[in-house]
Amino acid sequence: MLIFLHIPTVRLAFLIQLSFLSLQIYKKWFFCLQSAIESIAQPFRSLALSILKTVSGPKKANFVKKTSLLNRHLSALVASVGHTDQIVLADAGLPIPAGPECIDLAVSPGLPSVEAVLAALLTELQLESVVLAQEIITVSPKLHQQLLARIAEAAIAQGKEIAVSYISHEQFKQDTTRAKAVVRTGECTPYANLILRCGVPF
Repeated sequence: MLIFLHIPTVRLAFLIQLSFLSLQIYKKWFFCLQSAIESIAQPFRSLALSILKTVSGPKKANFVKKTSLLNRHLSALVASVGHTDQIVLADAGLPIPAGPECIDLAVSPGLPSVEAVLAALLTELQLESVVLAQEIITVSPKLHQQLLARIAEAAIAQGKEIAVSYISHEQFKQDTTRAKAVVRTGECTPYANLILRCGVPF
């Protein structure tokens, strides 16, 4: 009778031990498989991170400027000009000569506007005078008044008067050849062009 009771007990113990061994083998196999997958995936993960960094650019390049001028090319231009240097702020259609640097900001008609770019530039640029095409007075009077208002605000902010003068549009195009740079906007209002003559803050 004891033999019959003992055999099932031994069999049960054997099955439990076998199950335990199988579980240990499965765990080792699982960890080996996980390690193999990790080693295969690592190069692809590194490549993906590299592409992401290239597309997004350096993290420190986010908004660190105190002024509203965020475009790096315009900031570099402002930093490079000296007293009496000229910057042409142009509409989308002004012919751009071969000599000056061209900073093309135009995206679509009206974007960005010449007034918006002027406002951003004036947060960093010291002006001595501004030249406009005389045709803007009669052809685009609304924009003309808006630009004059911006210039007047800048004069108050910088503590120095900004002289405004007018020349013909043909003369304006000739004078652009002497500019240090031409900044092209998406502005499509006729004669929406300015020659900005740089000053000094002292």
